[in-house]
Amino acid sequence: MPGRKIVVIADPDPRNSERLSRIVQNSGYTPVHAAGIESIMESVTLHVPSLLVFDDACASGDVGKVFRAMRTDPAVSHVPIVVLADSMEDDIPYFDRARDSVLLKPYNLDEVSARIRNTLNRLSTPKEDAETLHELKGDIHQVGIPDLLQVFWSNKKSGVLELAGPRGKGKIALYDGAPVNAEAGSVAGEKALFRLLSWRSGRFSFREGEPGGAQTLHGSPEAMIMEGVRQNDELRRIGSTLPALNDYLALSISVDALPLGLHPVTREVASLLDKPMTFEDVLDKTRATDYETVQAVLTLMEGGLLRKIRESAPFRIPLLVESQVVLALKTRIRERYRGQAGRNSLKVILVSTNREMVLEFLGGLASRTGFSRDSRLAAKKDRNAMAIGTVGTLRLDDATNLVLWSAPAEPAFKPLWRPFLDGSIGILFLVEPGRDKGADTLYDAYDYFYGDAGLPAAIVLMGKESGLDEAMAFLDGLPMFEIGKDGSAKALAQICRVAARKGVVRDSNG
Repeated sequence: MPGRKIVVIADPDPRNSERLSRIVQNSGYTPVHAAGIESIMESVTLHVPSLLVFDDACASGDVGKVFRAMRTDPAVSHVPIVVLADSMEDDIPYFDRARDSVLLKPYNLDEVSARIRNTLNRLSTPKEDAETLHELKGDIHQVGIPDLLQVFWSNKKSGVLELAGPRGKGKIALYDGAPVNAEAGSVAGEKALFRLLSWRSGRFSFREGEPGGAQTLHGSPEAMIMEGVRQNDELRRIGSTLPALNDYLALSISVDALPLGLHPVTREVASLLDKPMTFEDVLDKTRATDYETVQAVLTLMEGGLLRKIRESAPFRIPLLVESQVVLALKTRIRERYRGQAGRNSLKVILVSTNREMVLEFLGGLASRTGFSRDSRLAAKKDRNAMAIGTVGTLRLDDATNLVLWSAPAEPAFKPLWRPFLDGSIGILFLVEPGRDKGADTLYDAYDYFYGDAGLPAAIVLMGKESGLDEAMAFLDGLPMFEIGKDGSAKALAQICRVAARKGVVRDSNG
């Protein structure tokens, strides 16, 4: 309803809530009631009110939590707050005395009425009118996608709801409150809508206006939302019985030998799997929803018509090191980062006197699946500029990465050598006598990284071998690999094997 202005009220006492509602209505505003912290944040995010009035009992004793949640959300950080409290806390986080206020209980209704009216009269921001907002932003974990769509439907909103989170990006187009199209990654329509309904984290933003584009969704919004929520609940219930997304699936028989009378979705899935395909690709390529596709996959597997042929997608070339080596390195990671989530990488330091040698070393890994080169290297136009820090990453398996870290041997960079050691398992010296600036420069780096730090080390010989003995005699005894004979991968494998055997994971403290 255009022109409506909103005040969110949260009070556990129905009589007080009714009194506050009358005060708000007499001031020309529409009250919206909430109960509890989650309900308060949901109402504030959805309506972006002119004012929040809440009793501290609704915050379970943590008034600061409400202030913190609102003041850190740009969409509602401007909304003033009136707290009805038994006592005044000395320091409420994010409390703004120029905008917010606290009234102690038992309060006088005239005093409350005056405080609310004075606060509303001070407002001059155009965001006070929730119904005429052209944009709305917030956190998905505070307001679920199904709830958002219900609000848009009840208010007949037209526009585009854009979503971004750990599972990528998506959008839902609305016309008069009804979803008319949805996109989630490479899929669209009902399949995409149902996927987006399952999102529980991320950010949303709504832009009002004509949605545009073709209509791919039809039917009752309530029915679509309810069915999407039901299917997602079923998927969560049977999730532990499903293949992993990167598992490869294949038919156990030819498509021609499939039994008659299969459900259309089951036959579509079977036809796709005439050639091996990952479970994730099957979900993306079928026209049916994810739940319907999953049901078809389970039917085929239970009937012995479908099987997993690999636990994960294959590498185009052999793995860098044996699986037992990777397992040992994972153990080192867990031991070193005990109690720290998200740690899945180890570091190998590349020591050189020339950026071109680093690029040549990385070029030897270019054809290996799981390798990625840092894009900043290609962006540097100065061929003489040194490569410093992370220059590439090589995936050892689906959960473990080897980070390649360039440490220039130049004396000017010596203060950085100690911090570079953190998390490292070995050193590779990139050597080409014809391009190196002299044995002294490399000797200092060798003396520190190998002599003092005691890390596993090897040489990668760049270009021709001639002249190596004269220029790099001090490196005698280290394993040597030639760049033209898959030296990059072989040298890294050598470091991994030695580190796994010795249990080496270095930190910058020595």
